[in-house]
Amino acid sequence: MNNLKAILVSVMLAATTSATAGGILTNTNQSIDFLRNPARDAAIGLDGVYSNPAGVAFLPEGFHIAFNWQYAHQTRTITSTNPYFALGRKNNGNATKTFEGVADAPFIPSLQGAYNKGN
Repeated sequence: MNNLKAILVSVMLAATTSATAGGILTNTNQSIDFLRNPARDAAIGLDGVYSNPAGVAFLPEGFHIAFNWQYAHQTRTITSTNPYFALGRKNNGNATKTFEGVADAPFIPSLQGAYNKGN
Protein backbone atom coordinates (compact mmCIF):
# COMPACT_ATOMS: atom_id res chain seq x y z
CA MET A 1 0.00 0.00 0.00
CA ASN A 2 2.86 2.40 0.79
CA ASN A 3 4.43 1.76 -2.61
CA LEU A 4 1.13 2.61 -4.27
CA LYS A 5 0.95 5.87 -2.34
CA ALA A 6 4.53 6.74 -3.29
CA ILE A 7 3.80 6.08 -6.97
CA LEU A 8 0.61 8.14 -6.79
CA VAL A 9 2.44 11.07 -5.18
CA SER A 10 5.19 10.84 -7.82
CA VAL A 11 2.64 10.91 -10.64
CA MET A 12 0.85 13.88 -9.07
CA LEU A 13 4.13 15.82 -8.69
CA ALA A 14 5.07 15.05 -12.30
CA ALA A 15 1.65 16.29 -13.44
CA THR A 16 2.03 19.55 -11.55
CA THR A 17 5.40 20.17 -13.12
CA SER A 18 3.98 19.80 -16.62
CA ALA A 19 0.91 21.88 -15.73
CA THR A 20 3.15 24.94 -15.54
CA ALA A 21 4.72 24.14 -18.91
CA GLY A 22 5.29 26.83 -21.48
CA GLY A 23 8.78 26.16 -22.69
CA ILE A 24 12.07 27.28 -21.31
CA LEU A 25 11.86 30.27 -19.01
CA THR A 26 13.26 32.89 -21.36
CA ASN A 27 13.42 35.72 -18.88
CA THR A 28 16.56 34.08 -17.55
CA ASN A 29 18.30 35.01 -20.79
CA GLN A 30 19.75 38.37 -19.79
CA SER A 31 21.95 38.81 -22.86
CA ILE A 32 21.77 42.19 -24.53
CA ASP A 33 20.89 40.58 -27.88
CA PHE A 34 17.82 38.98 -26.34
CA LEU A 35 16.74 42.25 -24.75
CA ARG A 36 17.13 44.20 -28.00
CA ASN A 37 15.25 41.61 -30.05
CA PRO A 38 13.18 39.05 -28.12
CA ALA A 39 12.16 37.34 -31.40
CA ARG A 40 15.32 35.22 -31.52
CA ASP A 41 13.72 32.08 -33.01
CA ALA A 42 16.41 31.59 -35.66
CA ALA A 43 19.39 32.82 -33.64
CA ILE A 44 22.63 30.98 -34.34
CA GLY A 45 24.72 32.74 -31.68
CA LEU A 46 25.49 31.56 -28.19
CA ASP A 47 22.53 33.40 -26.66
CA GLY A 48 20.23 31.63 -29.12
CA VAL A 49 20.42 28.40 -27.11
CA TYR A 50 17.26 29.45 -25.24
CA SER A 51 15.09 29.89 -28.33
CA ASN A 52 16.93 27.80 -30.94
CA PRO A 53 19.16 25.10 -29.42
CA ALA A 54 19.93 23.72 -32.90
CA GLY A 55 21.56 27.04 -33.79
CA VAL A 56 24.60 26.09 -31.73
CA ALA A 57 25.52 23.65 -34.53
CA PHE A 58 26.60 26.67 -36.60
CA LEU A 59 29.21 27.68 -34.02
CA PRO A 60 32.77 26.38 -34.47
CA GLU A 61 33.66 23.23 -32.55
CA GLY A 62 34.71 23.68 -28.97
CA PHE A 63 33.56 25.34 -25.79
CA HIS A 64 31.95 28.78 -26.02
CA ILE A 65 31.38 31.06 -23.07
CA ALA A 66 29.71 34.47 -22.85
CA PHE A 67 29.46 36.91 -19.97
CA ASN A 68 26.87 39.69 -20.14
CA TRP A 69 25.66 42.22 -17.66
CA GLN A 70 23.04 44.92 -17.60
CA TYR A 71 21.77 47.77 -15.48
CA ALA A 72 18.01 47.80 -14.86
CA HIS A 73 16.09 50.81 -13.59
CA GLN A 74 12.33 51.26 -13.51
CA THR A 75 9.99 53.84 -12.01
CA ARG A 76 6.25 53.57 -11.80
CA THR A 77 3.52 55.94 -10.70
CA ILE A 78 0.10 54.42 -10.05
CA THR A 79 -3.06 56.32 -9.23
CA SER A 80 -5.72 54.29 -7.44
CA THR A 81 -9.21 55.12 -6.25
CA ASN A 82 -10.79 53.53 -3.20
CA PRO A 83 -13.30 55.02 -0.75
CA TYR A 84 -11.17 53.85 2.18
CA PHE A 85 -8.33 56.16 1.09
CA ALA A 86 -10.50 59.08 2.28
CA LEU A 87 -10.09 57.81 5.84
CA GLY A 88 -6.31 58.15 5.71
CA ARG A 89 -4.69 60.81 7.89
CA LYS A 90 -2.40 62.19 5.16
CA ASN A 91 -4.95 62.00 2.32
CA ASN A 92 -7.17 64.94 3.42
CA GLY A 93 -10.45 63.12 2.69
CA ASN A 94 -9.50 62.37 -0.92
CA ALA A 95 -10.54 58.91 -2.27
CA THR A 96 -7.75 58.95 -4.88
CA LYS A 97 -4.17 58.22 -3.95
CA THR A 98 -0.93 58.18 -5.94
CA PHE A 99 1.72 55.54 -5.29
CA GLU A 100 5.28 55.78 -6.59
CA GLY A 101 7.69 52.87 -6.92
CA VAL A 102 11.33 52.64 -7.94
CA ALA A 103 13.29 49.47 -8.74
CA ASP A 104 17.03 49.64 -9.25
CA ALA A 105 19.43 46.80 -10.01
CA PRO A 106 22.87 48.20 -10.88
CA PHE A 107 24.41 44.86 -11.92
CA ILE A 108 22.59 41.81 -13.32
CA PRO A 109 25.15 39.24 -14.51
CA SER A 110 24.53 36.46 -17.00
CA LEU A 111 26.90 33.61 -17.79
CA GLN A 112 26.23 31.34 -20.76
CA GLY A 113 28.18 28.40 -22.03
CA ALA A 114 27.86 25.78 -24.75
CA TYR A 115 29.99 22.91 -25.99
CA ASN A 116 29.83 22.02 -29.67
CA LYS A 117 31.31 18.79 -31.02
CA GLY A 118 30.56 17.32 -34.44
CA ASN A 119 26.98 17.12 -35.69
